[in-house]
Amino acid sequence: MTKKQKVFLSYVHTGKLSTVTDKNDAEYKNDFVKMYLNDENITISSFLEDELDVSSTVTIVLIGNDTLVQKYVLDEISFSLDTSLDKTKNGVLGIILPSYTGKLSNGLFPYYGQVKLENSSYCIDENILPEEMSSNIKSGSIKLYDWSNNPNEVEKWIHEAYESSLILKKSVS
Repeated sequence: MTKKQKVFLSYVHTGKLSTVTDKNDAEYKNDFVKMYLNDENITISSFLEDELDVSSTVTIVLIGNDTLVQKYVLDEISFSLDTSLDKTKNGVLGIILPSYTGKLSNGLFPYYGQVKLENSSYCIDENILPEEMSSNIKSGSIKLYDWSNNPNEVEKWIHEAYESSLILKKSVS
């Protein structure tokens, strides 16, 4: 039996409709939360009194057009990766929203300066990622995924991110 994960969602509360889909980033966040309303293995939180929930075990960054330039999202990523506070490091993963209109290139092998998404043939330019996120992707402690409507697939990613944080915790100790 896997441990129940408490997931913190980091995303931008944008009201702009995507030019690619008929939804905005916040609507995709709501879709994501609905997938896990009755799930016994996953609990979702997204905004608690202006602070990241310190009891969360995994942070998911829902990446839309404006996500990675927002200071509070960058702070949430840093907080999730920080082990100096009285908390353990969260597992972290990024999911590219269907509303994302930035450049994604298609190819099984990323060019220099690109990061391949784990579950698709798309790659994203590394230079749009925050440095802390980019370095943790290179080390293997953060993975990026393309959006999935399959809750079982996403649940697997969540548990892998959590397991990855435990491995990193043991190697730091």
